[in-house]
Amino acid sequence: FRSIADEHLLDHVKRVGEHLGAGLAALPSSLIAETRGVGLWRAIALREPSAAQVEAIARDGGLLVNAVRPDVIRLAPPLIVTEPDVDEALSILREVLRGQALSA
Repeated sequence: FRSIADEHLLDHVKRVGEHLGAGLAALPSSLIAETRGVGLWRAIALREPSAAQVEAIARDGGLLVNAVRPDVIRLAPPLIVTEPDVDEALSILREVLRGQALSA
């Protein structure tokens, strides 16, 4: 616990989690029904049961996400993720969701 406090890890998680949440909310995709979660533990609810396809395409693009339901993707990055890492992930998600919306 000392390391968490000494390195201000919780402050980091809050700041980067807010950045992630704002980025997810701004994703321009008709496939997204809603985004939810707190901190770095986030989910994207989809309007269609295409989570498995989104997961596979994201993985091929270098981003690990988890299809936890047919219409829900979970994001659970490590606590040490940085804002530039989040920006890269959001860029990949934007392309993945754009492709899925076009093929739906």
